[in-house]
Amino acid sequence: MKKPIRSILSLILIGSTNMLAALPSTPYNAFNPELLQILKQKEVPEIPLKYHVFELRHILAQDMQNTLKPLFPDVTITTFAQGLIAHGHPKTIENIRKLIQDVDRPLQQIHIQIDVIEVHDAEKELSQLWSPMLSDGIQAGQPQAATLGLQSLLTTGKARLLANPSLTVMDKKTAVITVGDKIPYSTTVYSNGITAQQIQQIDTGITIEISPRIVSENHIEALLSAKISRVKPGTTVQAYPILASRHTATTIGMPENTPMTIAGLLDQQVIESKSSIPILGEIPFLGDLFHTTQSETVTTDIVLRITSRILQ
Repeated sequence: MKKPIRSILSLILIGSTNMLAALPSTPYNAFNPELLQILKQKEVPEIPLKYHVFELRHILAQDMQNTLKPLFPDVTITTFAQGLIAHGHPKTIENIRKLIQDVDRPLQQIHIQIDVIEVHDAEKELSQLWSPMLSDGIQAGQPQAATLGLQSLLTTGKARLLANPSLTVMDKKTAVITVGDKIPYSTTVYSNGITAQQIQQIDTGITIEISPRIVSENHIEALLSAKISRVKPGTTVQAYPILASRHTATTIGMPENTPMTIAGLLDQQVIESKSSIPILGEIPFLGDLFHTTQSETVTTDIVLRITSRILQ
């Protein structure tokens, strides 16, 4: 009985081996074509990069480029006369479009009125409006007290209004105001052995630079720089006049429609006055005996009274 069972098992094993041998041989690292096609269908397709041109109406292209580069380092951004060209992923380009739409808006404008007032005998007169004394530097007066005090000095002749320019400037931009004269002077010019006189001019007066920034709905902050120069009388170096200059720079807060005053541009001048006895003072050689000369040191200060208003 044992021999037939063994024969049956042998036939089964031989048949199985013949069936495996009949299957096509496939290399170990080969891919099934059908399986490879399925895998390809499941791959995420690559999204091509996109070019887009942004035209700017209010903001400078260079300023916008400097803003976008740190925020979108994977995007190539170039400028042209009126805008930007961006090259990157479509979703990133869309984010840039939304940002530019929010930023590229017209800037608000600010109207500024500046009264330039010269105050005589400043240390005495202005000590009532500012504390401590102005010799320590720039002082900003309280709006109501300074306005009333300056108006009183103007009325009594102890101060005079030199100029009252007004201008309109965009938010975060800089405006320059110059009020003054060109003083001519003569210089000697040598050329090819020939001596000639040439007339030159030098700028004197007041130059004010102001850069306002809107902080809130009715409050403005401004960076202010003021320079005043004049020719010292009777002083020259090799025919060139000597300038006396005063300069100040500060940042001030200005509530809208409320005058703010800035002082501290002190200057001292020595004024000489001569007087003589009539007739006797005109006698040749002896007339000087009947002349008297008095000198007085006068301290003046230039006060800037600034009023600002946000234009809607």
